Amino acid sequence: MTQIEKIMGSKQGEQAEITPNIIVLNDYSEIDSILNKIKAVNDNKQLKIFIDQDVPSGDPRTSELFGELTKFSKKYQIDFIQAKGIGYSYLLNEISADQVVVSLGQHNSIYAAKHSLGLNLQPDDFIQAIETGHFAMTVPETYTIKLTGKLSNDLDVRDVYINLLSKLKRKDTEGKVLEIGGTYLDSLSESQRGAFFSMMARKGAVTAVWNEKLSVADMEFDLAGVQSLLVLPTTTSTTNSPYVAAPMSILEDVDFNAGMIGGYTGGDIDSLRLAAKLIGDHQHVAFGFRLNICPATSQDYLLALKEGLVSKFIDYGAQMIAPGDKNIVAQGAGAAGPGERILTVGSYTFSNCLGSSDANVYVSDMKTLIEVSLRERRQFK
Repeated sequence: MTQIEKIMGSKQGEQAEITPNIIVLNDYSEIDSILNKIKAVNDNKQLKIFIDQDVPSGDPRTSELFGELTKFSKKYQIDFIQAKGIGYSYLLNEISADQVVVSLGQHNSIYAAKHSLGLNLQPDDFIQAIETGHFAMTVPETYTIKLTGKLSNDLDVRDVYINLLSKLKRKDTEGKVLEIGGTYLDSLSESQRGAFFSMMARKGAVTAVWNEKLSVADMEFDLAGVQSLLVLPTTTSTTNSPYVAAPMSILEDVDFNAGMIGGYTGGDIDSLRLAAKLIGDHQHVAFGFRLNICPATSQDYLLALKEGLVSKFIDYGAQMIAPGDKNIVAQGAGAAGPGERILTVGSYTFSNCLGSSDANVYVSDMKTLIEVSLRERRQFK
């Protein structure tokens, strides 16, 4: 029996009725159309509203959505959570094992790091879950992956998921649950494990689950073969854009304008500590390079302040941004200018994800981003 069959209590291909412990709403761009269709709330204690997409508000549309969510929260007496950072990261710290969390987002697989199930629902199922407290779902097929071998000490979790995603074929993962195991996952902190699992649905998987006892797998992924890769910009304008990785050698031909450290894949306290360690004794970012740092949660920010990381970042010339999800920025702090080239440790590289339709966004590991932040800009040589 697969992990997802155990969790859902039904066999693959059968209908299962699921009662989520937590239903998440946030200020994503189309949430008002969902709110307008909701006729009732079955249990307001199931619901949580997060303001985390554009913090502080970067355009009038975001302010409008904030207003709609406050009205909905007031009407049904729903927990309204703001100034806490990214909902994914905040909840990862708050939930317990064996819970079910659903939302309209695409990175709910993050909760596998806590041995919980995260699901991305279609709008009709999402509304049904809110109105009735449950929804029906066909138990998906499973594709199993075992992480083997040892990762080189100069690489980090971002290298692992970039390499793994570059190897996975959509025909193997589309519409399936990824069941992943291996001792490497045990060695990670909860936030770093969350970063890994948050990316596992990028090749069309329904979600991912963690199986610490996985022995035989459809795919064995040897960590000894992991290398630093760069995720390339894509011309599509959706979060389902292709995930294309390339050797780091192409960096030689790219003159970057800015870098971003943040999100659920790079704004957690462990990632911030790594960034500070890599900065080391270097005095300052290169002239003409903007480095934005956005902690994933307010708790990460407070810890970074307490440990002296924020002072180090500011002395280095980085700009601190309010905790929130900066993987997509329409306007405001972190937005890219026309034609700019941005390097991030975030989730996306699609056209317009950082506010400018002709900006080129790349994703790398933390070591590469810090190295690029020190590299002399060609236009100033």
